[in-house]
Amino acid sequence: MQGYSTIKLNSAARKVAADLEYARHLATAKQVQSGVSFAGSSYSVYEDYGLLDFARDPERGGNFVVDYTTTRYQDFSGVTLATTMPGNVVQFNSLGAPLDNTGTAFAAQQTVTATLGASSVNVCIVPNTGRAGVC
Repeated sequence: MQGYSTIKLNSAARKVAADLEYARHLATAKQVQSGVSFAGSSYSVYEDYGLLDFARDPERGGNFVVDYTTTRYQDFSGVTLATTMPGNVVQFNSLGAPLDNTGTAFAAQQTVTATLGASSVNVCIVPNTGRAGVC
């Protein structure tokens, strides 16, 4: 993959990483259990995952839902997302530690894989700290 497609895929992966970091920050700043749920080419960020209370989108307001198939995110069209996390969910506790969909701490690094065509880029979530980044 070359040119624009590479930029599109890398940018989509960096957006996922930034939004995971945002959810982690919400958990520590507000002392709640925030979360992100993934489904195909979209994901939702929750300020309080237990209540399924959407986080406010810091860029445009409203519910924090990212869907790469909509015109709002047309720059990322064709990018799909897959995770290694049970239930395709990551939660962050008030200390920023990542938890699975049952509230159990991650025992190992988990990934979100952004794919475009035959190419993919991984976003890793580190156990204990919850740090997320392209890896």
